[in-house]
Amino acid sequence: MRQLMKLVATSLSDHQLSFNNPLRGLNMSRVVAELEQGQRGDLSHLQWLYHFIEKRDATLRGAKRRILSSLTKLDWNIKIRTGLQDADQTAAEEQQAALQAAYEAIPNLRATLKHLALAEFRGFAHVEKHYMADGSIIDLCPVPQWHWCKQGYYGEWLFQENALEGGINGVPIDPANFIIRAVEDPIDEIALIATTRKGLSSKDFDSFVARYGIPFVFWILSESMAAALANDPTKMNEWMQIMRGIGSDGEGILPGGDLKTLDSGMKGGKDQNPFLQHLGYQDEQIVMAATSGKLTMLNDPAGLGGGNADVHADTFDEIAQAHALDISEILQEQFDLPLLARLFPGQKPLVYFELAAQDAEDVGKLITNVKTLSDAGWQIDNAEISEKTGYTLSPKAVPAPPAFPPAPALSFNRGKTQDNKTQDARQDEDVRKAALGLLNGFSNVASVFLAADDSDLAPLFAKAVAEDPA
Repeated sequence: MRQLMKLVATSLSDHQLSFNNPLRGLNMSRVVAELEQGQRGDLSHLQWLYHFIEKRDATLRGAKRRILSSLTKLDWNIKIRTGLQDADQTAAEEQQAALQAAYEAIPNLRATLKHLALAEFRGFAHVEKHYMADGSIIDLCPVPQWHWCKQGYYGEWLFQENALEGGINGVPIDPANFIIRAVEDPIDEIALIATTRKGLSSKDFDSFVARYGIPFVFWILSESMAAALANDPTKMNEWMQIMRGIGSDGEGILPGGDLKTLDSGMKGGKDQNPFLQHLGYQDEQIVMAATSGKLTMLNDPAGLGGGNADVHADTFDEIAQAHALDISEILQEQFDLPLLARLFPGQKPLVYFELAAQDAEDVGKLITNVKTLSDAGWQIDNAEISEKTGYTLSPKAVPAPPAFPPAPALSFNRGKTQDNKTQDARQDEDVRKAALGLLNGFSNVASVFLAADDSDLAPLFAKAVAEDPA
């Protein structure tokens, strides 16, 4: 299949494509003919035309760029299927490591994802697998859409070396060597009609502006000038030349009479200008097709490219995630399953590729769950938390314990009778309470001393209480 890609590279030289401008002479009759040819499987000219309108129509280009940028910023991951038995867990981890390594070995994975996403605009996309001698995939190479055809609507895919010339004749391919995505209702099919209508209307719109963009100018002749022209009709051309000069640059001197201007009444907004309504309607059709019916993207002041950036970003992120689910399923079927079958023969697939966003709300919930488990006494692996949240984790520095001030000296009443054991016991209790009261002043160690037994406090009492000679 590498030889097939060499043929594609040759056919992309200037001798064929660079001299063909599909927009020249484009009209609705030709658009209908191109769409009918594409339905029969003759796709080269139609796909080349799609490529051009994506570059030349501002609304279509903007929608395409926003969707592709939202898609390519999504994260991909290799996930293990849920509900596995303990015996399958080890096998699943081995499959996960192998599939992860296979995707990481692809140098142009981002370009591959973008090309598969273009099927949403152009109807299909082909990515060729390039193999090593041992059968492992070393690269994925997108193939331009204008090198493909089919013999009929349900025909098999055929490769055309010479794009734009092959009709429905081409070289059969082995679908196992490709990743193929097809979309039944592509955006460009609607955008081609809308873009062509806009282009055809622009010529009439230019004439409209030339006619109604400048106010109507009338020269009201004085009685003497009217009489002079009546006596010498040849002077009418001379006066008309003067009037044309005044009308063209807005400056001039009249020998007599008065100059009046009238507003055409057609220079206002969309309600007064039918061409603005018509052009705006075509843009709405493109946005409706590209955003799956979210026409609010065009509403002022938050229209396409307007000020409400958060609303726009959310809309395109939602659309991109929907496309990502479709692309993920295609890669799971056409990349994951063949690879796992080759590396792990006889085993059922336990892992899969997923292209999806890491939702901010899910990260917040995850952190809350981690704290709850930690409070309950469970230790969670930091590496797993970093992978799920995207945060880089490191142990928090423990502050040094504060320096304690020296304890004040205790004074005791020694005037009491020494042989009175009851009095001695009361004195010992007072000393104990005083020591505990002192410790309560230090919040970070008070709880330790309060929880200690009397036997643990004996050394402290020995230093705080004067020795009884009795």
